Amino acid sequence: MKQLPINRDQTIPLNQENNPINKQKNFIPPGFRVRDRLTIIADILRVTRQWTRTSILLRKVNITYNLTRWPVYRAVLIDTGLLEAHLSSGYLEYRTTEKGRQFLRIYETLQQFLQEVQG
Repeated sequence: MKQLPINRDQTIPLNQENNPINKQKNFIPPGFRVRDRLTIIADILRVTRQWTRTSILLRKVNITYNLTRWPVYRAVLIDTGLLEAHLSSGYLEYRTTEKGRQFLRIYETLQQFLQEVQG
């Protein structure tokens, strides 16, 4: 069993039972927030109001480029006409379309309404 040093004189055994992270089923570390799909889509549309390269977009929205995150969001946004893409100097760049800006305005209005209702 691994030992977790607390100070020079004291150690606590590290196992499944006394690990504080395992005691909470959906543990979220302090300072982190969980975003739903609509929030991530709105974040992407906010960042791409002007032409934005993929790497900058991913960093600002804080999502990873792997097969389960960015390609899925990119496909949905482009297929629905909320986002457009073009190749510039060898880099893919993205920009929110007029339909995407309209979606973002409606989303932000709904968010404000929900905050007012919740108090």
